[in-house]
Amino acid sequence: GTKAVTHEKTVIPIEKTVETDIINGENRGCSGDKAQQLKDCPDIGTTTKASVSSPPQAPPRKDPVTKKPEQCNTNNCKLPNCMCESTNPPVRDMPQFVMLTFDDAVTPFNMEFYQELLRDPKRKNKASGCRIAATFFVSAEYLDYPSVNELYRMGNEIALHSIR
Repeated sequence: GTKAVTHEKTVIPIEKTVETDIINGENRGCSGDKAQQLKDCPDIGTTTKASVSSPPQAPPRKDPVTKKPEQCNTNNCKLPNCMCESTNPPVRDMPQFVMLTFDDAVTPFNMEFYQELLRDPKRKNKASGCRIAATFFVSAEYLDYPSVNELYRMGNEIALHSIR
């Protein structure tokens, strides 16, 4: 009978390829005893189809030169385009912002926590007296829409986390 001969490539890590002949489903030349393998099999370390490439070298870095900032000139630097560093107004009188955000789906389980956190009338902005609010970055998966509507009704912001 006739023998079916196919050509197979075996990819070996580090971009080395060894070609092997397969005859009737058997690996000819690379099977059998050790002496036969040494005689007929290519040495993986030297016989390669693709060249071994090393990662590209990064260009040498220059040492950064840190310049000392110039003194701000109050004659040239004026609001609204420029403002020199100062203690006026006093830092203790500057308003502070705290952004409260939550990611992913609103579910009945985490809705209990959100209601406890945001409905409490004692939890207010000390400066304005307004209730605290949050932004919810929601995703559609596992989302409980009635809970989202309730959070919006309570004065919270609803935003889209991602589209899948």
